[in-house]
Amino acid sequence: IIITTKRGKSGKAQIIYNGYVGAQKVQNPFHMLDGKQYMTLANELYKEIDGQQNQEYGAYTQSQLQSAVNTDWIKEATRLGIVHNHNLQVQGGNENTKILTSIGYFDQEGVLKNTKYSRFSGRVNVDQKINSFIKSGATLYGQRSNSNIQDYSGNILQSNVLLGILGYDPTVPVYNADGTFGRPPGGRGDNPLANLLGRQNELVQDRFNGNAYLEIKPIPELTGRVNGGVEIAHYSIGKYLPRSTYQGGIDGGVASASDYASTRQLFDGTLTYNKTFNDVHALTVLGGYAYEKTYYSFRSLSVSGFSTDLFGFNNMDAASTITGSNYYKQENILISFFGRLNYSYNDKYLLTFTLRRDGSSRFGANHRWGSFPSGAFAWRLDREDFIRNLNLFSNLKFRLGYGQTGNDQIGNYAAYALMATTRLTFDGNTNTAGSHLNQSSPENPSLKWETTSQYNAGFDMGFFNSRLMVSVDGYYKKTTDLLINKSLPLYSGFVSGQVNLGAIENKGVEFEIASKNITGD
Repeated sequence: IIITTKRGKSGKAQIIYNGYVGAQKVQNPFHMLDGKQYMTLANELYKEIDGQQNQEYGAYTQSQLQSAVNTDWIKEATRLGIVHNHNLQVQGGNENTKILTSIGYFDQEGVLKNTKYSRFSGRVNVDQKINSFIKSGATLYGQRSNSNIQDYSGNILQSNVLLGILGYDPTVPVYNADGTFGRPPGGRGDNPLANLLGRQNELVQDRFNGNAYLEIKPIPELTGRVNGGVEIAHYSIGKYLPRSTYQGGIDGGVASASDYASTRQLFDGTLTYNKTFNDVHALTVLGGYAYEKTYYSFRSLSVSGFSTDLFGFNNMDAASTITGSNYYKQENILISFFGRLNYSYNDKYLLTFTLRRDGSSRFGANHRWGSFPSGAFAWRLDREDFIRNLNLFSNLKFRLGYGQTGNDQIGNYAAYALMATTRLTFDGNTNTAGSHLNQSSPENPSLKWETTSQYNAGFDMGFFNSRLMVSVDGYYKKTTDLLINKSLPLYSGFVSGQVNLGAIENKGVEFEIASKNITGD
């Protein structure tokens, strides 16, 4: 898959601006019960309880029914959100040098209060023709985004703010007379606006992508190209539940901070020879090497017990209790050698052969490398006289193919004996008196590539100037050495382990018909 971006053009420098401003709001909001309807329904439902049929005011008393409190939580929690986007682009250059730069800013207020997203980004593309046979180029892109986020998952009212807004008691006021958030009878739990406005949920994301290439063409038939790139991603999220909220008051303020970083390094080089002999023999030979390394790390800390809400999640040392921590880092490497041969005779008989030799750090030391060949043959029958004389086909091709592919999509250290930390406590609370290491997964030095082999044969047919296209394909596919996390017996000391086990077979015939019913300029 090749993804291209806008490049600079030669000629007079151009400055281009585009932007927009808009607004968004909740359209057709739910029509919820008002306070009195809610209490009346609650009293009616209370009568459905066995033995309570005569209780007219089982849930709410007659005096409570006179309350004028009627909170529309959807209205209280939403707003008109303003959205604006701006982009400034400058491009220009000459015959040898082409440059494009751009900067952008995007800002969106969520229709839910205390939600917002903003992003600043920049890009530089440069293409340079050094001489008649050497050219190079580079692309740099970076962005930073800031978000105020909310949690919309799960069925717990205290954490899923949207669930609380849609189902909360309309007889509870948003604020009390003293300015504190209103709570239900008994004072347990927070109203949805307290959860929405009181929490800090801040996400910062940074991304950088840079790549460069150098292409050399010493003779018309030979092209050498090297590409190098790096992708860097980093995000940090900080959360704080203040003491003014119900659960925050119980725990004395709750804070957590998480940090994730990843770096992906890419390099590949190819050498391509392309030549046509005697106007009928077309030959293309390609050889290449690719290297990919991915590194990522994660760390998080959760604490509680603050004497003040002043710090939020920005001073973890101010907390009295560490409630959780997590840290890990991983890396994997994939190395590939590959070659491809394409041959065509008179654009009628087409042959392709490829071979890949891939090595993955995810497998055992004995089986890190795998070889994956493929080949294909195509015969353009519509170029044969005996087919042309039929005056039936505008296009007719026969195809044969075979290929193998490998799969290494498992955990980075699935072939190794991994260790886990077990924490011990002797006083019955969260204080950890000590910890020890124990093996958590079995070693499997024989773990190897999962391999899929496929055979196929088919015809592509075109009729009526290719306005009607018909394809028929027969295929047989078999995947062997499946990568499976197998359950292990208890006496092994492990719950499961990664193994190569089993095979899957697929076969069938596929038909495809496509037509261009209307054509024209």
